[in-house]
Amino acid sequence: MEQSVFADAILDHRQDLSDAHSVDSTFSNDSGIVVAHEAFEHDLTAEKLFNELQRVKEDLKSKDSEVRRAHEMRDNADREIEDLTASLFESAHSMVEQAKYAQANAEQKLKNSNQTVNIPV
Repeated sequence: MEQSVFADAILDHRQDLSDAHSVDSTFSNDSGIVVAHEAFEHDLTAEKLFNELQRVKEDLKSKDSEVRRAHEMRDNADREIEDLTASLFESAHSMVEQAKYAQANAEQKLKNSNQTVNIPV
């Protein structure tokens, strides 16, 4: 009788193992259930990555546009500085020429007045 109980226990254990293998095979990659779930997760991950890529591309376009505008502003400022510098030097040169002319004119007037004073009457 003990052997019968023991044999029944072994058979029950084998049945439990068989049920466990049945459950394992249901959720294995071979069955397609887990694979379908993994494929769904893969699709979600791929979609998230694609959306992130699109967002990054848009950000890059925006940054590129900002950089382009900044370069244009810098180029315009550089041109304006060059124009102002050239204008400043032209004005300075003109002022120096006017001062030289005024000095030469004053010296000529002084020379003429000195000659007038020295003329014997």
